[in-house]
Amino acid sequence: MARPRSKIIAEAIFGVINSILLVPVCVSFTAIIFRDPFFAGHMPMLIKMVMFSCLTHQAMFTWRSSLPFAVGQVQDAGLIFLSAVASDVVAKCQKRGASDEETISTVMATLSLGTFLLGLALVGLGKLELASAVQYLPMPVVGGYLAFIGFFCGQAGLAMMSEVELLGLGDWAKLLEPRAALLAAPGLILGVGLYVLVRKARHMLALPAFLLAVVVAFYAALAIAGCSLEDARAFGWVAPRTVIGPCYQGSVLR
Repeated sequence: MARPRSKIIAEAIFGVINSILLVPVCVSFTAIIFRDPFFAGHMPMLIKMVMFSCLTHQAMFTWRSSLPFAVGQVQDAGLIFLSAVASDVVAKCQKRGASDEETISTVMATLSLGTFLLGLALVGLGKLELASAVQYLPMPVVGGYLAFIGFFCGQAGLAMMSEVELLGLGDWAKLLEPRAALLAAPGLILGVGLYVLVRKARHMLALPAFLLAVVVAFYAALAIAGCSLEDARAFGWVAPRTVIGPCYQGSVLR
């Protein structure tokens, strides 16, 4: 039986909205996973790799999932481990004198292999009907882990905005430096505004409209202040200019 045209249009609109929301999520996940200073000059390529990973994840979820209404995108639960593994592999490769290409290739292969093995383990748990074993985990363990995910992502966001390295609570004093505070303040204000918006507004366009308005307001403020895009880059408001190749050039694996 054919679906009504109005339902198809509504589903297409929801798909576009979710795509708009997930683009900054993918970029932020990339910044968190590859937060080691070594990756700073390779971010465009890494962003494309993460976006391709998210696209593959969603495609498989759409194809094989028994939940037709669900959006199967990458979650933040594994960012802690992915970031730790990436930084550890970089440290070991640099210690051995590996080149940038060899280091990034090793990082990507290690992360891909680890994720693949985790997927096999989860499929095995499902096939053996052992998922109920999770209920034996103490609630403080589960709650503490979820709380640390929020702390980890929040700290990574502050570090990304303020351009300072935050590895623990002892580094948070760096946020009081004038330049770091000035760079982080707008993000904190917008974060609070976004939190209030998603709790108060129930319209499906509220969140994407807010994100679009933030971008428009930022460049409008630059124009009013008489600042160029290069001035914004120099101060840290915009990511530095890097060489970006074609979309299909996302891998350095040999």
